[in-house]
Amino acid sequence: MTHCEYSFHKTEGNDGFHRKLIINQGIARYSKDDQEIELNVFDQGSLFMLASGIPSLSNAALSADLAIRSVLGFYQNYDPESPQLLWNFLLDAHHSIQQRQRTTDVSSLGTSITVLWIHEQKLTYVNIGNGKLLLKRDGNIEPLNLPQTRAEMARRRGLPAPKNPKQLSQALFFGMLYPEKKRMITINEILDYDTQVFQNKDTFILCSAGFPGQEFLSSGQLVDSAHHRNCDVAICIDKIVR
Repeated sequence: MTHCEYSFHKTEGNDGFHRKLIINQGIARYSKDDQEIELNVFDQGSLFMLASGIPSLSNAALSADLAIRSVLGFYQNYDPESPQLLWNFLLDAHHSIQQRQRTTDVSSLGTSITVLWIHEQKLTYVNIGNGKLLLKRDGNIEPLNLPQTRAEMARRRGLPAPKNPKQLSQALFFGMLYPEKKRMITINEILDYDTQVFQNKDTFILCSAGFPGQEFLSSGQLVDSAHHRNCDVAICIDKIVR
């Protein structure tokens, strides 16, 4: 079964709204309330996840915790040979938790998530928000996703640049009006998802960038900064072993 060698990096003075989930060699490690929890799981490949609650929301940390628990539950109950299920599962979790917000006192939820699942010779990734997933291959570094800012959402729709272009457009569990259209963005419009075959020497970095509107460094700088603690949180996947 595929497993990975990895390292985790966290800046000093972190705002506390970041959560991680690392599942590798049949052990799930995740953070909750500043505690590290380990859980034995059936090995279905390596899964790495970062969740960063939006600091301006009162339940930012709860949002990140909910996202982590949702994806952990998915890993324990679904077949990695059907990666499309991860996309569908996150849509269902989003709508389910939004519905629960309407019937409970829990409100102001919102978190960015970046998920990378490596199984056999394939990788699946899902991103919503402003997390960053980078691929390093043959000495070149390229982003596998783009931060989902208001400017990026306008570009995808062929619309003029909106006001506050660097502002985050939407996050998991969180709905936001798109002023130019006067309607709610639906999560399936901006959930970045893909499955592809990876090469043996590929390495990856998952990185959070803070909310809202914080610019990403260029790809090369971002790789260096992950090792010099100049970004909020980063998981560096240094080697894939099969």
